Amino acid sequence: MGVGLSRHAGDPIVLAPQTRRSEMGLHCTTHETRPTRDTHRDPPTRPTACHREQPMGTPQDPRRTRPTRPHRRRIHGLEHSVRGRHRPAPRRTGPTWREFLAAQANSIIACDFLHIDTIGLQRLYALVFLEHRTRRLHIADVTAHPTGEWVTQQARNLAYSLGIHVESLRFLIRDRDTKYTRTFDAVFETDDIEILKTPPQAPTANAHCERVVGTLRREVLDHILIINPTHAHRVLTKYEHHYNHHRPHQARNQQPPETTFQRTIRSSASAYSAASSTSTIMPPELQR
Repeated sequence: MGVGLSRHAGDPIVLAPQTRRSEMGLHCTTHETRPTRDTHRDPPTRPTACHREQPMGTPQDPRRTRPTRPHRRRIHGLEHSVRGRHRPAPRRTGPTWREFLAAQANSIIACDFLHIDTIGLQRLYALVFLEHRTRRLHIADVTAHPTGEWVTQQARNLAYSLGIHVESLRFLIRDRDTKYTRTFDAVFETDDIEILKTPPQAPTANAHCERVVGTLRREVLDHILIINPTHAHRVLTKYEHHYNHHRPHQARNQQPPETTFQRTIRSSASAYSAASSTSTIMPPELQR
């Protein structure tokens, strides 16, 4: 090979030892050197896209080369884009649930079930009512089989025990338990009380009643072994009297639900309703 040309790394002349090249018949010029770099040569140009080497392997899926779209998901039956950052609310104006409870506290009563386990591993159920304004507690009854007829009868007993006070109530908050039948709602609808059902699996929507259920567990049921439904009803009735007449509440400035003034008003209201059953005019102290 001529002078000034570089040899390949696999050339036998390059691989053979220097002392035995003549014996092997391999000859090369003694003045062979590496070519000098031409400083006046034009700089190498980068290959264009059409001359580039094609990538090896399987071709890319054409579906992956499409431009990505914003992720869309379906929440509560409404399509909503993450790009918009809008919550899927059916109504975007008006008061929130917390504001509604605060504004209508004087006319709201809530109900929920409390389950009790006896020492014989029997599950009992107690129906609990709570007035939001006064935090007054009503424990209806205890049973092992809460059927629709039993729940309806407890609603009738509550309406009878409230008496004239039921006229100040406008809303009843309850969950979507199947024990609340249509006849249960009809008992309250006859007194112009609207039924408000909480969303599915949302116990915080009925937080006041859920809290009093937890209070019954922590202060009573966690310290007493219940034998049967009669024993459970007797224990809960005693605690109901303590809760309404003696237990302080932070929401009422450490006052119990049944204050002396309220007991006087209720007694006068009962006497007035019994004396003038034909009259529909309420006394001034009861017109609220």
